Amino acid sequence: MDGSAWGKPRSSVYIALGVTGLLVAVTGFSTTYFFPIAGGSFHAPLIVHLHGLAAFCWVALFLLQPTLIRLNAFPAHQLAGMAAIPVAGMVLIGGAGTGVFAVSRDLAAGMGDFAYASIVGTVAGLVIFFCLVVAGILNRQRPETHKRLMVLATIILLWPAWFRLRHIFPGIPNPEVTLALLAADSLILIVMARDKLAEGRVHPVYLWLGPAIIAEQTLEVLLFGSPGWIDAGKAIYGALS
Repeated sequence: MDGSAWGKPRSSVYIALGVTGLLVAVTGFSTTYFFPIAGGSFHAPLIVHLHGLAAFCWVALFLLQPTLIRLNAFPAHQLAGMAAIPVAGMVLIGGAGTGVFAVSRDLAAGMGDFAYASIVGTVAGLVIFFCLVVAGILNRQRPETHKRLMVLATIILLWPAWFRLRHIFPGIPNPEVTLALLAADSLILIVMARDKLAEGRVHPVYLWLGPAIIAEQTLEVLLFGSPGWIDAGKAIYGALS
């Protein structure tokens, strides 16, 4: 997240996105992570905790960067941006380990072949997230491109938190659609609409990658649990475990 990327006049938009992301992350994981840890009922290997720490650090970093711009703290902004790749790398590695742990746990719980289903979407999301971050770093000298790639990377990272809101709002119908698609991907539509209103056009990053991300996540929902999906999960689990 490079120093000149955000632009003070527009930083409030990204601050709002960062605050939203932090609220969703804390709320979404409250019942499945924070409260169980506080109650001593959550048990998982270290890699799971490292992944959680890295993911929250990323969301905090995403909020920090435009805030520093707003405060005219440009050197601090540039210094903080150096953490992007190591944090994203830990998200990727820790997320893969967490996916393996989840499959092993579900197999032990007697879920059978269905236990392999979750790791496909987990790994796909992690790879897309990391590729967007790398692309963003490579485009540091193109601020308008850079910051939008980071926005999309953060939206991808927040997907699991959106879906976990089903534990807090159990009455929401079809959470895999309502939360995992409509709510999670609404942020993509919002930033596209913001571009159109403020810039007079939707930036190519949002115009091309935004719909592609929505399409990929829609396919995940449609294919989840299918025989081919399960086979892919077995292959990924076998390669990572």
